[in-house]
Amino acid sequence: MFIFQFSKLKDLFLSPLTPSLRDVLGSIRRYPLWGTWGQEKIVVFEVDGSGFHGGLCDRFKGIVSLYAFCKAIHRPFRIHYIFPFDLQDYFLPGVYDWRLRTEELSCNFLNSRLLRIIGDANINRLLKESRTNRQLHVNANRDIVALINERFGTKFSWSSLWSELFIPCDFLQKQMKTYREQIGSEYIGVAFRFQNIFGDYPEYDLQPLSISRQNDLAEWGLSCLSKIQRRENLPLLVTSDSTRFLALMDNRKGIFPLKGKGAHEDTIKGASFATYGKSILDLLMLSKAKKIYSPAIDEMYVSGFPETAAKIGNIPLERILSRW
Repeated sequence: MFIFQFSKLKDLFLSPLTPSLRDVLGSIRRYPLWGTWGQEKIVVFEVDGSGFHGGLCDRFKGIVSLYAFCKAIHRPFRIHYIFPFDLQDYFLPGVYDWRLRTEELSCNFLNSRLLRIIGDANINRLLKESRTNRQLHVNANRDIVALINERFGTKFSWSSLWSELFIPCDFLQKQMKTYREQIGSEYIGVAFRFQNIFGDYPEYDLQPLSISRQNDLAEWGLSCLSKIQRRENLPLLVTSDSTRFLALMDNRKGIFPLKGKGAHEDTIKGASFATYGKSILDLLMLSKAKKIYSPAIDEMYVSGFPETAAKIGNIPLERILSRW
């Protein structure tokens, strides 16, 4: 009871504070005066499990945006992504080497500042802190590339920024090659985001729907695929967070479900390499499609996942938000 009341008091104390003051208090708590003094001016994208980070694509939005910001102001950029997996297990650096070396990291309050820019699509705090020599450790989850281009007169594109940062590991490249060979041609991507509607994808405190509503949404999803097939006349690569929904596509001609069990990065700890890699593989395969459809009606979530894939591949995205 005491712990619960203390937490409530803490929330009441912090809520009126400005984000900048919260950053200062968070930095005081995180970095001692006797901490190690690393390289100055480095900007580090931080995913270490110390707070809320969001899902995979929210994290990538923050990474790509922060990289663009660092390019615009000519500061070194690094990624420290270790929760709930190490990003270096899935990606190698592209043109730019973003790997953080131990000796570079600063943990001294005089030379470090923690910035939690969650749900905040502006660059004001980044601009303010970047005028110092401090090392910035940033947790961000919004796409602000367009805002950066407007502010600095740059012409950064998501697809070019992504290719500068990331090369998929051999495991992902081999899986992508296998799927492309199975499909055998150009394809259309279709991304369904059910969250825990069918009870097979635990996410936060979301509960499954009734069996009748589950069946209704599953039937609608299959009907939607048939209509997309008739419109596009190309094979469909289908991704989903629901293994149950993907299983309904067995033996359907021209439809290639990307099967496997996934896990939400902010709610599931200790999953296997392949389980965490499922979402990354989904994202990369969608980005190679000719076009992406994103169906979402009623209780379904309008996901940013297919939008991120479309930006990576520089391809069109069409939302389907009502019943056909």
